[in-house]
Amino acid sequence: MIQFFALTSSSIPTSGLNFYFDAIWQSNRANQMTSYDRSGNYRQMITFLNGPTVDMSDANGSISLDGTNDLIPTPITVTESASASVVIWMKRTASPVAYAGIFYCRTASGGHVSGLHFGNNIGSHNQKLRYTWNSANFDVETHLTQSLNQWSYVSLSVNATGATFINATQTWGSRRSFRHVTTNNKVSFHIPWIGWDGFSTRYAPIKVGMLLFYHRNISDRESQTIWELTKGRFYGSN
Repeated sequence: MIQFFALTSSSIPTSGLNFYFDAIWQSNRANQMTSYDRSGNYRQMITFLNGPTVDMSDANGSISLDGTNDLIPTPITVTESASASVVIWMKRTASPVAYAGIFYCRTASGGHVSGLHFGNNIGSHNQKLRYTWNSANFDVETHLTQSLNQWSYVSLSVNATGATFINATQTWGSRRSFRHVTTNNKVSFHIPWIGWDGFSTRYAPIKVGMLLFYHRNISDRESQTIWELTKGRFYGSN
């Protein structure tokens, strides 16, 4: 059964919600290969590049990126924000190249080098989450390994005093977290990508179920609420 998660005050937090990408929504549109926005902001639709595919057999709908050249441009434009948050349900489907981008911005037209990505190719670091923020806090290691072929909930919340990662799978009690206390500069995003960091061959072999981008720092409790309301699609009701 296909599940839809209504955007109401009693479900997914809507305050500051800038962009909401949902693979189920994609699969039910006339043009599947376009990044529709469910946030209610009616952002311009942008066409997928190089062949991401819809897989209706996994999580009632997911988008598969091959790690070779597939990417999804998002219609996000944010200027000089002091805080932001990214929430994604993703599955690593192969071993990524070093620094493969998961959600990343690297443009000359108003965007800073910022986002969520995998690590280098030394040992198993290319299976672990890292983040870069406005080029200053660069390639920060979280030690949060992403298991092969397992759905994973990841939230990254950033503000002026640091960043918080929460990584969960089937149970909230077994979640892992990482807190980076630092000074983060304001950041601008201009059409960041899902699945690429904007440099050479740094594409990520992942499946994406949904991605939410907030123009603010979401709390740990809000992150838990999002996980509670969406994890049934990826792990059933248990």
